[in-house]
Amino acid sequence: MPGPPPPQHSLDQLLVLEAIDREGSFAGAARALHRVPSAVTYTVKALEAALGVPLFDRSGGRARLTAQGLRVLEAGRDVLAHARRLDRLADTLREGWEPALSVVVDGVYP
Repeated sequence: MPGPPPPQHSLDQLLVLEAIDREGSFAGAARALHRVPSAVTYTVKALEAALGVPLFDRSGGRARLTAQGLRVLEAGRDVLAHARRLDRLADTLREGWEPALSVVVDGVYP
């Protein structure tokens, strides 16, 4: 029996969305991510197409997150937090550190 279908979005798309919010603009996100602005725009349009909802209102002079965009941003931050925890776990396991608890019982204490 096949499992659930794969997500229609990528971690990279969520990283770009997070960077736009953090930096305040597409251009700022492009600088922070070391990309050209058109790559950031393309990534956002691909995310909007994959999800089927507009993430930004582009009617004014500056793109602003829509209500749907804000909800996707919040959920995306949760996904990115989980992905970052997985990376930290992999780093820990690669270094050979594993969580352990050692209990020593000494006859000196009653």
